[in-house]
Amino acid sequence: MSLEYNKIIHDIERMGRYLAYRDRDEVLAKAIKLFKTKAGESDFVQARIRAVRESDVSGYRGAAMLSQGGDAVLNERHPLPSVPSQAVIIAADGSQIYPSQDASAVYYLLNIATLTYYHGYNMTPEPFTQPEMFYTDAYLLDEHKQLISNRTVNSRRTMREIRLLAQQARHFAQQGVQHLITLHDGNLLKFFADSDVTDCNSLIQEYMALLQDLQESQATFAGYIDNPRSSYWISLLHLLDLEDHQITDMYLHNNGDLEGLTDLDLFEEILKPGQRTSLIAQNSPTNYDFKRTSPDYEIAAFYINTSNTTQAHIARVDVPMWVARHPGMIDALHALLIAQCRIQGIRPYPYVLTRADELAYVGGIDRENVEQLLWRELLKNNRIKQRGRSAKADSKDFARETTRQDHRLGGEMK
Repeated sequence: MSLEYNKIIHDIERMGRYLAYRDRDEVLAKAIKLFKTKAGESDFVQARIRAVRESDVSGYRGAAMLSQGGDAVLNERHPLPSVPSQAVIIAADGSQIYPSQDASAVYYLLNIATLTYYHGYNMTPEPFTQPEMFYTDAYLLDEHKQLISNRTVNSRRTMREIRLLAQQARHFAQQGVQHLITLHDGNLLKFFADSDVTDCNSLIQEYMALLQDLQESQATFAGYIDNPRSSYWISLLHLLDLEDHQITDMYLHNNGDLEGLTDLDLFEEILKPGQRTSLIAQNSPTNYDFKRTSPDYEIAAFYINTSNTTQAHIARVDVPMWVARHPGMIDALHALLIAQCRIQGIRPYPYVLTRADELAYVGGIDRENVEQLLWRELLKNNRIKQRGRSAKADSKDFARETTRQDHRLGGEMK
């Protein structure tokens, strides 16, 4: 008689959960111990980083201490500094409508928004939006005359977000604002060199030019990553746990006993409310390219617990090296980010980024309205036969129109 698996399946499920949690607790405890001990030995950390930067070791992608400036002790937890009495905080975000062959015409739309928050000033927050449509072949086609990818649209949207931040930073710099914070929703270590991204080289060049603009405006430029999935610190702790003879690519292709843990797992246990970690730099070819362009453009990062309760909420904050080397900029950024998160109450996320996202968001109704306006314009100009919509799109619209009860755009369309 064979084993009746249905009678033990619940035991197997409970056992799986028990072993997973038990193993995770053991692995996490090991990571915490390494953080509290070996990560505090600055000379040892520096020696290990030098070892992985030798020519025969290329696979390390974890955290490294900053080459100049930054925090002296890597495992220090930094308390919440005093909040500046006055500051201007500008956040940018964007949304898009991707190009589609099923639309009335092929185009894409970018809607970039900023919110300017006047901390300590008797001024209300200032919203701004910049929508624009792109419909000529110069924008729509790649070098092979094929329709550009969605990744290309995303990259162009990102550049327009940062360009708008740089423009507004220049304006406030001319007014002599002392604490000028510019926030981008996402990481600052941009990977544009992808075969799927059209004109990636020009995007990289523009990004470097915008970094220069922001630096010349003396703006604190930062990228905010909520609930990060990175494992820079975990990789560093794994490196510190290896024997000298194990510092090879064979042992660095994963995180060994710590594999599966993320930096978020670690700092949910390590950081108290309002605290941040020391600054780190990611050891990677992309960051090295940034550094070769200018030592000021290498990207550093710290982790921060934005929660005001016992339930930790961890974010990663990316900054260029010109910010990382300036303790006053880091302290002001740290304090103002926490202050922004406090505005949200139980949602520990910066208020300016929340509002910028709301301003930029292009929803389904917006897409329908743009499409109907465009369809009407094409009808008016007798362009439907030359560049009409697909039967698929027409059938969808017919089904929607027969069931739609509400009215769009001030009641003109039904």
